[in-house]
Amino acid sequence: MRRHIGGTRGTDVNGLLADWSTKADATFRRALQRLDAVGHDLDLVQVRARLLQEETVAHVGEATNRNIYFLSVVTALLLPISVITGVFGMNVGGLPFLQSESGFAWTMSLMGATLVATIFILRWRRLL
Repeated sequence: MRRHIGGTRGTDVNGLLADWSTKADATFRRALQRLDAVGHDLDLVQVRARLLQEETVAHVGEATNRNIYFLSVVTALLLPISVITGVFGMNVGGLPFLQSESGFAWTMSLMGATLVATIFILRWRRLL
C-alpha cells in the first residue's frame, strides 16, 4: 500500500485531478487528499520510530558501558588479593610465613596493603 501511496506523493493531487475533473467528483478528490495525508503521516511516524529506536539503543549502550566499567574496576581491585590467596593456598613447602606464628596476620596485612595500593593507583589514574 505504501508504494501506491508514495506513487502519488511526487505529483500534485489537485493537478492530477484537474485532468479528471469532469469524471471525478468531490468525494473522490477528498479521498485522494486524505490518502496522501495518511501516506505523509506514515512517513513521519517511521522517522519518529527510527529516532526512538536510536535513542533506546544509545541508552542501552550507556548502561552496558557503565556495567562493564564497574565490573572491570571490581576485577582490578580483587585480582591482587586473588593472586595472594592462590599462592598461599598451594600447600607446598617453602611458602613464606608458614612456620611463623604471626603468618596469618602478615598475609592478611599483605593482602590489605595490595588492596590499598590498587585503590591508590586506580584513583591516581582517575579510573575510580
